[in-house]
Amino acid sequence: MSSTIDRVELKRTLQHARQGGHLRTQDTAAIFYSLSLLQQRLGLMRSAFPASTLHAVAVKANPLPSVLKKVAVWGYGAEVASMPELRIALESGFPVERIVFDSPAKTNEEIQASLALGVHINIDNFQELARFEAALASTQDPSTDRHIGIRINPEVGAGTIASTSVASTDSKFGVPFEAHQDELYEAYLRCPWLNGVHLHVGSQGCAPELLLRGVEKVFAFVEEVNRRAGRQQITSVDVGGGLPVAYAPSQDVMSMQTYVSMLTERCPRLFDGSYRLLTEFGRYVHANTAWAYSQVEYVKPGKEADTIIIHLGADMFLRESYHRDDWHHEMEVIPATELLEDTHEDVDSSSSVGLYHVAGPLCFSGDYIAKSRTLRRPEPGDAFIICDAGAYTLSMWSRYNSRCMPVVLGYTSDEDGVTFEVLRRRETWEDVVSFWALGYDQL
Repeated sequence: MSSTIDRVELKRTLQHARQGGHLRTQDTAAIFYSLSLLQQRLGLMRSAFPASTLHAVAVKANPLPSVLKKVAVWGYGAEVASMPELRIALESGFPVERIVFDSPAKTNEEIQASLALGVHINIDNFQELARFEAALASTQDPSTDRHIGIRINPEVGAGTIASTSVASTDSKFGVPFEAHQDELYEAYLRCPWLNGVHLHVGSQGCAPELLLRGVEKVFAFVEEVNRRAGRQQITSVDVGGGLPVAYAPSQDVMSMQTYVSMLTERCPRLFDGSYRLLTEFGRYVHANTAWAYSQVEYVKPGKEADTIIIHLGADMFLRESYHRDDWHHEMEVIPATELLEDTHEDVDSSSSVGLYHVAGPLCFSGDYIAKSRTLRRPEPGDAFIICDAGAYTLSMWSRYNSRCMPVVLGYTSDEDGVTFEVLRRRETWEDVVSFWALGYDQL
């Protein structure tokens, strides 16, 4: 089962959702977020780092304003990679001083807007730096109280998942350190308003050692810049995110506390109060806090394995469909009969299992989120659960086949029951038509 949510809680939550009318007949799929677990994950992150650290949670991992508003109220920040994400962050209640803007493709208009807002800015490349130099030279605001840095690619190598590794030599992100050390030193000394630095090594599939080496390498550069400048020009260090999370109970991953302890050993001055730390964790915060439900629609017999047809596939689990070897989710079948029972106790399901493929509803042959998976024997109408679905799933939703995005429910659970709130309602057919017809008034 899930690395953080057990089967008893899943079953109990589904029962209460149906009994309370939160999961309706038309809700053939839904996403459930444990709000208490979300707060717990954020708390683990906050307790591990110095109190002054700005934890800018990656909006790309989960852009739901209903969730982001809670993150803002709890005192965290937002990392954004586009102007719409920046607008979502502002509308969700994040003050500008707690927003970090990281887009690798900033236009001149976006540069002007981000400077006017006063958010933290990470510059991606030297051409972009030239645009910022020109924009600041022409500004009417002489204030130097800005938070601007350059993203440096530490070139410590790729992890086991190429698509989420961003510190290889040919990465599209940041300024490659090895080939451009001299230009980086010259840029900082030429631009005294550059008072930050940013790095990010990757997300999932990147061993903590890669993250540690990346920070160590860039922090050495920071100290050298300040030595050459004869003052502490760089005052903030954005260490990015990327700490792997467990997608199965058997996966052994490093805790946040251990990661920070090892980082402190390697870069003690980074933690002695001399610098302001920023982080950009997304998967760590969200992945394990949510799970997806789908009704089993059909079970089709096959030669090698039967195929379970459900209502979530490559539309929500895009990476899982195209790169199943890289992305694993624990999955579970809960019979419809069990959800009608009053008991919340677990039931032994080992006596009736088989080998199954799990296919989504989309009209293309690659729409499988699992192949040859050992699962409890399902029947149409049973509940199918996909665990650890809180990050980089709904935010990557595909419009192919124009399926309705499912309802998203937040919940808190205690001995008295389960309390729900709608984080995003289920889309209607009319919502989907309006999406495609935006700006077209002939319907």
